[in-house]
Amino acid sequence: MLNDFVDGKIDALIGLATSRSSLVRGIDLPPQRIAYVIFAGVPRMKFRLRLEEFTPMKYLMFLFNIRNIVPQYLRNDIDRIITRLRNLTALNQEQINNLLRSIEEGKELSGFDRYAADTIKEAVELVGKLLNEQNIRKAIEQSNEVGLEYRGGDELYVVIPDVTTYIQGSGRSSRLYVGGVSLGLSVLIVDNERVFNGLVKNLRYRLEDVKVQSITEIDIDDLMKRIRNERELIMNIMLGNIPNQFLEKDPPLKTAFVIVESPTKARTIASFFGVPTRREAGPLVIYEATLGNLYLLITATKGHMWDLIPAAPTDVRNYASILRAEKLIDYYGGVLRAGGSFVPIYGTIKRCPVGGETYTEDVDVCRVHGTKLVDSMDIVNTIRDIATEVDQVMIGTDPDSEGEKIAWDAYMMLRPYVSSIARIEFHEVTKKAIIDAIMNQGQ
Repeated sequence: MLNDFVDGKIDALIGLATSRSSLVRGIDLPPQRIAYVIFAGVPRMKFRLRLEEFTPMKYLMFLFNIRNIVPQYLRNDIDRIITRLRNLTALNQEQINNLLRSIEEGKELSGFDRYAADTIKEAVELVGKLLNEQNIRKAIEQSNEVGLEYRGGDELYVVIPDVTTYIQGSGRSSRLYVGGVSLGLSVLIVDNERVFNGLVKNLRYRLEDVKVQSITEIDIDDLMKRIRNERELIMNIMLGNIPNQFLEKDPPLKTAFVIVESPTKARTIASFFGVPTRREAGPLVIYEATLGNLYLLITATKGHMWDLIPAAPTDVRNYASILRAEKLIDYYGGVLRAGGSFVPIYGTIKRCPVGGETYTEDVDVCRVHGTKLVDSMDIVNTIRDIATEVDQVMIGTDPDSEGEKIAWDAYMMLRPYVSSIARIEFHEVTKKAIIDAIMNQGQ
């Protein structure tokens, strides 16, 4: 069927507007075919606020939409839970189910699992508290952005906009090609004013330059003509007939590898430029997005990768006795002294997945818990591999002492392999700040 659609034998594909739908996120058809996306109703999520049905995204969306409805004294609690829930959004459904099972069975957890379980319990408790207060529930029922439905008597369902589905689905009509991003049209038939208002609010929060217009406010015939003309252009390019205007670009598209500290920050930055492609590379998640003629690959170091080795490493220790006899060497706290020179000796950080203990020596097992350590060398190798595939590397770690240390480590470990490395600096995570940082790179 998809081949028939690509070949033009089928004019339209129909499917469900959910984030799991193959039409929304599971297909990647050539840009010359998908020109229009029509939503027969506002994409929405309808669910019960029960522990066994918990997902971070549902609770995040619900709390975000009611934040301005509740009294001021409750907003700090909501903001705190929203911040904690964002740290759980990278978990898959199996991990969430395991956490829910552990909570129900009263298992003792540690490390991140304990943090995640505590966050889930606090989120469920807070939402239950809010909905049990009659004045807050009434305010939610009267709001313009969230819906509450009752089924089977007292069975309460929350109805909120499914922003992810809308962004992913509408993004199918705008794809990357040699001339940039193709022009597309997304039409939304509003069947629920409240959910639509919530959708627009969330879109404006995620995408600074989003503009929602009534179809009566645009020249639909002219827009569709421009879309058809561009699709013909893309078809010719696919056949090898590339216009001179694209061949004269030097080059038509550049690739850049953006490195930040936090996985959450990497995901947020990628979302500023449409719906990013997500792929896994070793222990890292790589987000791919486009900014004009710049194709961005964005990932995070997950914190520090290197630190001083407190005990003399083997290759230093083997020669220590000889060199000390000549009074040329000493080693203390990770710094090698040879004559009048001081040389820091670094090793990759190995972390215990249970207790979080860290080591830089050549050890494989945590001395406290006896568990196998997670070596940052896997992250280092993955970053090096990707860095060799792009035109430029941009290091965008935080502009503080910790961020500068991570930036310096990233620079030193990539310098032998990459010729173009730049430092980008931003003090807020907004689309404008990121674009300004990319356009005004440092060294």
